[in-house]
Amino acid sequence: MSLENEKPYYVVVGGVNGAGKSTIYQVQNLKRKELDTDRINADEILRSFGGNWKKQADINKSMREVLREIKGHFKEGKSFHHETTFGGNPYPDKMRLLKAKKLGYESFLIYIGLDSPERAIERVKIRVAKGGHGVPEDLIRKRYEFSLRNLAELEKYFDNVSIYDNSDEFSYIYVKENHTVVANNTQEYAWVPKAIQEKNAETPISKQIMMDISQEEMNPKETLERIYSASDDFISDRFSKEAQVDDFYRNHKNEIKERILSISFSTGVSQDELVGQDKRRNSCKLAYINSVGELLVKTDSELLSMELNRDRNIQKTDFEVE
Repeated sequence: MSLENEKPYYVVVGGVNGAGKSTIYQVQNLKRKELDTDRINADEILRSFGGNWKKQADINKSMREVLREIKGHFKEGKSFHHETTFGGNPYPDKMRLLKAKKLGYESFLIYIGLDSPERAIERVKIRVAKGGHGVPEDLIRKRYEFSLRNLAELEKYFDNVSIYDNSDEFSYIYVKENHTVVANNTQEYAWVPKAIQEKNAETPISKQIMMDISQEEMNPKETLERIYSASDDFISDRFSKEAQVDDFYRNHKNEIKERILSISFSTGVSQDELVGQDKRRNSCKLAYINSVGELLVKTDSELLSMELNRDRNIQKTDFEVE
């Protein structure tokens, strides 16, 4: 098993018209590594052939080129990002994400939200005054509603999610890394879907694994490989007692659900089939061993040793999400 993380990135920048999707590329302190990838943008494509956003034929031509480029990047396994309002049927977005997962991509969602459709309409008017393209007000209102509805539906399928509020200025309000919610301040923002507001930040399973390993004397990389190669025996022992299952599930409930859903989404196997009748115990087992595998793939022994040395100095009762 390779220890190098060579997964390509599939990145979606979402938000209603006027939210600030293009602005995020221009603000220095908002620049993100996942946006340092090939950019597939319908507006830029339309301008490249001298198209007019008021002509539906030109819009259709640019969208066909977007789809062609996305297909080409998937075929070549190249990292890329594209924008979407999330303002329509979520099925195409969901299918592209499923394809990315099956092709081995790591998925990212960067979503930029506003507190009202009126603010989005005003932002688009300002853009038009500066020579940019316009969008009918009734369409913006419709997209605003659907965009938030689809955010609530699609967020759980992405490996990594960042949500910004840009009602006044960019505020970073939600962070999910590798299916783990590590920061959630969305309760202060009424526009954020309730399903996302209710997610609690928690200790990542990967850190729990390192804490488990820190109790042993073996080399961390060797321990991970032993756990992964003998997963049935180790995991059965790790979750042999009901109290162990309850404790692990309570501390990692959100991430466990995210991982089971992601595995189901990627493999086409239903969640019920994956976890069987003993749902809680089997969910814990599957999420744990899945995380061990990702640690092996993503982290070399030097970084694991650094993580181990750091975790040895942290008492379990005082452990906090960074």
